Amino acid sequence: MDPTETYEIAYRIIGKNTPLGKLDCGKLCGHACCLGDRHTGMLLFPQEEKLFADGLDQSFTLHPSPFSYGNGKRALLLVCSGKCKREIRPLSCRIFPLVPYKSAPASYCPILDPRARRLCPLAAANDRKLFNPEFITAVQRLFRYLALFPQIRPFLDALSKEAEEYLRFYA
Repeated sequence: MDPTETYEIAYRIIGKNTPLGKLDCGKLCGHACCLGDRHTGMLLFPQEEKLFADGLDQSFTLHPSPFSYGNGKRALLLVCSGKCKREIRPLSCRIFPLVPYKSAPASYCPILDPRARRLCPLAAANDRKLFNPEFITAVQRLFRYLALFPQIRPFLDALSKEAEEYLRFYA
């Protein structure tokens, strides 16, 4: 897997689709998802850090995270200063507040990330009808694409399992 090519294709799949279409959903919450810290940044998908490790943008910093997948691999957390060039955002930013949920072997569907409820008004409303349907469709296509890669599937599985456990605990 060539990470640069893989993620460039992934970014094109999402394109300019956002949760609210042409509206900036960050205006609802003061861009809360862009104001992370060493504990609340965005998880990078496997090997996605290679696109950010060379100082691509000074508005990002990388940190280790407690999130593990596969055989104990640790994901990196990307923390944003609150201002970035939208075209170089990581995948987690582009799909927020959605997360993959394993619906069948090697098949994932987007669900609202339960952890986003305290941060994102769209997630807190828990109403999929608020979302731009083109965004949901793009994220579905993205998960089908990412599931093709054996290096990425364990990450998708771990995200799905974590969301399921969170829902079970807090439901």
